[in-house]
Amino acid sequence: KMGEATNPRTHVDVVKVYNVILRKVQNSNLAYSFMGYLVFMTFYFAAIIMQRNSDPSQSVQAGIQAYMEAFYRDPDTLEMKGLTDIKSIPDFWNWLIIDFLANIIVKFQTNGDPMPKPNMILLHNRLTSGFEILQRRSVKRPCNFADPKFNAFSKYCYGVTLLEGQFGDVDKSDFLGYDNKTVYKYEEADVGFGWKDAGYFQRFNTTDMDAITARLLALKANRWLDEGTRHVRVDFVTYNPNVGLFVLVMLKLDLLNSGSIQAAYESEVLPAAFYYTWTDLTRMGIEIVVVLLWAVKVVLAAIDHRDLARERRRAARDQEIPEWRVPLLAMTDAQLVLLLVIFGVWGRIVSDPTLASVVVTDDTITSPTGVINFTGLALSLQTYWVLNGVNVLLTVLLVLCYLNLNSGISQLSSALSFMAGNLLQFGFVLFMLMATFMLMAHLLFGHLMPEYSQLHRSLLSLFAVLLGGGDYFALEDVDNIGAPLFYYPFLFVMVFVVFNVTIAIIMDGYVVMQEHRLAERRGDFAA
Repeated sequence: KMGEATNPRTHVDVVKVYNVILRKVQNSNLAYSFMGYLVFMTFYFAAIIMQRNSDPSQSVQAGIQAYMEAFYRDPDTLEMKGLTDIKSIPDFWNWLIIDFLANIIVKFQTNGDPMPKPNMILLHNRLTSGFEILQRRSVKRPCNFADPKFNAFSKYCYGVTLLEGQFGDVDKSDFLGYDNKTVYKYEEADVGFGWKDAGYFQRFNTTDMDAITARLLALKANRWLDEGTRHVRVDFVTYNPNVGLFVLVMLKLDLLNSGSIQAAYESEVLPAAFYYTWTDLTRMGIEIVVVLLWAVKVVLAAIDHRDLARERRRAARDQEIPEWRVPLLAMTDAQLVLLLVIFGVWGRIVSDPTLASVVVTDDTITSPTGVINFTGLALSLQTYWVLNGVNVLLTVLLVLCYLNLNSGISQLSSALSFMAGNLLQFGFVLFMLMATFMLMAHLLFGHLMPEYSQLHRSLLSLFAVLLGGGDYFALEDVDNIGAPLFYYPFLFVMVFVVFNVTIAIIMDGYVVMQEHRLAERRGDFAA
């Protein structure tokens, strides 16, 4: 009896002890994998940050944009106007001839002396050659939208085009100028990477101001732009030797068949050389390391898949598979595939022949066919940066999975997993409410306010209202009855009710996560 009192019998659950130890080992392996992943992503982020070269790129583009959007005095109205003030085709011709040409073709310095290097924009950005103007048109056909009796008043209509006049009722046929002699032909230009730049082109391969002005006036008199025009784009390229960057500037007009004209400025920076300076060579070394580490990650991912298959076979013998294991492997696979696509796009960019084939003289940088065209290279670079943005988002999700290595730092990812079901169900209700208010705002205010004129714009504007960016008085100016009918119910339902319910769901998920962890710890150490 004394022996039983001093040495009580105990029971040890070997399976439970095994699972606890196994979990510790798995967390340790996850920690090592996370450290390796951080090293890999550190090199990756260093490479893309150096590729982006954001500071000089932003500075060059901001300077040229401010310069090109400067005001000029309209000779017809004597008003001060700029690019964004273009509201008609005569406005466009005035801006192009008076303001645009004077900005890009600069022959004299401020004291009147000739420039040693002409066409220098903002002292350091030199026009490479001339410029080109592209227009896209829509099909003209008999009207069929209204009662036929109105055809006597207006017989012909013009179709709708989408995405800068590239899709929809696009007219690709030749058309005559106002003189009934000049024929303007539709062209498809190969700009590299499989991209096609199509439309009616006017290329100005000279910097002779008088010759360009005369030609533009002839186009204006011949009504090269008319009722059928849906999109106009003016392109030119500058080169800044101080930072080794080309800037492709695109000044765009969308001429809607409703009569409205929307002007926009866009630009893209392109390096003059990818691997030339010591900084470029350093970046190349980092890029090589990234590719090698990617190959190692591929091998490790294959090993992880093999181990997971083995663990699934052992699961029948009470071996637990961590809940984070499968999503971690799935997202790792997705990122490795995405990185392979990113490597391919970057390789295609650096091997593009456009830069290598340029013809450089004392006065111009041109392509073998005339005005240099970087449109295809710019589109490929935009695609490359979008893919990298998606990869960064995927990196955030992977880091959340890796944080499961420790209960203290995995609270966010664990809470998200516990509240995901309720949040998704409530998300459906939220979607229905937002869709209802989106439609309501579109119907009440869309006919006069561009923020609500299209459904997707209406949705984005509602999110701005949710974040405190709404303007009630602007709504009231449009519809003094509809404004309170929409605004106050929206604030009450979405701000005071929906926001608080969302917070409650998040808090419930956090509480359930804490209770689950407490029960798990008790279960691990229970006799």
